[in-house]
Parts: sequence; C-alpha cells; structure tokens
Amino acid sequence: MKFLPVIILFISSVTLANEDPCERTDYPVTTVKEFKTLADNSFPSVYRQDNNSKVTVTVFKLKSIIEKEMRSHRPYLKKAKEHLLSSLQKLSTTESINEKELWLNASNMNSEEQQVASHVMAGIQEAFVIALFTESAFVEVNNQPIKKLQVRFLEGVDETIITHEHNKVKNIRFESGNTLVFQKCWLAK
Repeated sequence: MKFLPVIILFISSVTLANEDPCERTDYPVTTVKEFKTLADNSFPSVYRQDNNSKVTVTVFKLKSIIEKEMRSHRPYLKKAKEHLLSSLQKLSTTESINEKELWLNASNMNSEEQQVASHVMAGIQEAFVIALFTESAFVEVNNQPIKKLQVRFLEGVDETIITHEHNKVKNIRFESGNTLVFQKCWLAK
C-alpha cells in the first residue's frame, strides 16, 4: 500500500506527458478581450478552415501585413517572404484559396529549403493572427458569419516537459461561444 501513491503519480505523469501542451485549456487566463470581425468577405482572399470555423483575409491585407511585419534579414526568411508575396500576387481577383496552397512541400527538401518552408507556414499563420487582432478578418462558424470574437490569453508552466527548458506555454485562443476559431500556441523559457 505504500507504493500506491507512487504508482498513481507515475501513471498520471505518463498520461500528462503524452498530451499536447497546446491542447490543454487549464492554464491560467491572463487576459480576455473582444474583437470585431469584418461584416463580409472580399476577393481575392485566403482562408484557414478548422472543423466548423473559417477565417478569411483579403490578399491585399495579407500582402500588407507580410510586407510590413515579416522579417527578411536572413536568406531563408527573405525567400519565405518572397514566396508568400509572389504566390499572393498570382491569385485572380475572384479567387479564394486555402492557406495550405501557399505552403511548400518540405518532404524532399534539404535543411535550408525546409527552413524556408517552415517560415512560409509561420509567416502566413502570423499574418492571420495580426489580421484577427486588427479586426481585418471575416469569420464564419458553422457557415454563419460572426460579428465578434473573444480572445483569451492563457499562460502557464507545463510540468511534464522535463527534456528542455522551454516549458512555459503561451496560448492565444480566438473563440466564438464554445467554438475555437483560431489558436496560436508556443513554448517559451
């Protein structure tokens, strides 16, 4: 019986270690804000769809954000930025594409090309976050436009991460009611 608490602790730590820290919503909420969304969708545009939610941003807004906010001081960052801007420029005026169509297939790339591909993905994700924060995105939940989003900032320490020092979880959750519309989550020191 003396070992029962130790066994329970071991099983719970193994279970927690298998969880994605970004899927957890039990971290302390540090800030809650409300943001408006656009009333209608314009073309050309790029959308990001997850389950029953869809976030759409115009190409004009995405290009503006990428030109202003995306860094290009290293060769791989410059190539990622050029790829995104070039791809957006090629869209027809009536087109709306899934953001994944902008990604590069990194499966057969060397390490430098993989860096470019990962920064293309990160760049478009960051552009969507900025568009949501600047109230420049059209948002639908269950194919219905919504007028506002609640943004919750969660921050906590994941005690199950013991392999490196990046165990602080920072999570930005854009929500409409009980529906997660968009999330940006990362680990920090």
